[in-house]
Amino acid sequence: MGLFHRLLLPPANMDKILRGVISYRQVIRKDLIKQFEQIRDHPNPTAVMFTCMDSRMLPSRFTQSKVGDIFIVRNAGNMIPDSPNYGIPGVEVSVTTEPAALELAVKRGGIRHVIVCGHSDCKAINTLYGLHQCPKVFDHESPMDHWVRRNGYKSIKLLHERLHHGPQVLRFESTVVPSQSFDAIIDPFDKLAVEDKLSQINVLQQVMNVCSHGFLKSYFTAGQMNIHALWFDVYTGNVFIFSRERKRYVEITEDSVPDLLRELDRRSKYMLEHSKEAERQQESEEVAEEKQKQEVSQS
Repeated sequence: MGLFHRLLLPPANMDKILRGVISYRQVIRKDLIKQFEQIRDHPNPTAVMFTCMDSRMLPSRFTQSKVGDIFIVRNAGNMIPDSPNYGIPGVEVSVTTEPAALELAVKRGGIRHVIVCGHSDCKAINTLYGLHQCPKVFDHESPMDHWVRRNGYKSIKLLHERLHHGPQVLRFESTVVPSQSFDAIIDPFDKLAVEDKLSQINVLQQVMNVCSHGFLKSYFTAGQMNIHALWFDVYTGNVFIFSRERKRYVEITEDSVPDLLRELDRRSKYMLEHSKEAERQQESEEVAEEKQKQEVSQS
């Protein structure tokens, strides 16, 4: 068979995909159309999730989400570029998919929960760690190498601190929204491979990167937005959520969920009270400023 004829033959993998579409049409298409019709006029998604493009990551499966429940943004390493501000303070100039998705979901779509979800054995994170171990292998023509280095270098710094000092507290600091800063103890019992430690750190650092975007600040300060960190173990199928109170990842189980929900409720109430206190302080400062202006005008 000549090369021309071989090129005309559909690849085996595409054959699988196309036959999968046929199966979908025969089995679940009608049910999905009904779901589409139900949410067409009144969509009510609850969250936007940033997760990895790894084919083993099936967030709609392990959260049992239905059509219209979650916006999902996928990329290599579940990374969200931080906000580079130039010129006027607070001006948003980051032109990438991830901040655009945040604006679409939060600012335009009214979403109040942002989730960053990483996983074990992440190829993007493995690449990042490999570049850290051997910088000479960095390929200047590789979009992947540039992507993970640009958005993962802060995570590498924190990993170095974790490996040097052991399972001590790491500080994740947000200068744009200080109330979102937190401490974390990564892998307190040293059960994870170094790359998976880095993966868990990376998820938390990407949470900080989300907080760096100025157009979200008002939602945080008003207590109208919550951000969460999840981590999926591709070998066991277990899902973990980062607990700010416990400063560590906690496995989501029937036993842990009640306490986790109570913690999230306390967190929401704290953020709401924090926003009210910020409003009172701003009003007090405005009154003091107006009084000072009056005193100056009368003198």
